[in-house]
Amino acid sequence: MRSVCGVEPLVLLTDVGGLSREEAVDLMRWSPKALFQAALAENLKATKYKAGSTTLAHTRRRKPVNES
Repeated sequence: MRSVCGVEPLVLLTDVGGLSREEAVDLMRWSPKALFQAALAENLKATKYKAGSTTLAHTRRRKPVNES
């Protein structure tokens, strides 16, 4: 979060990136939200995958082997 908040990113976006102050501030507001949403989505995906694989492992039944 530190890489998108504070004076340093503002200076970088305006002086080096050529954005207006308003554009830079908008980007600096958008960036942490996007990072946070991506982290939440990744966590949810990992949680569902983990829960799903555990559930499948416990509910999957093997077919009986016929020894004829």
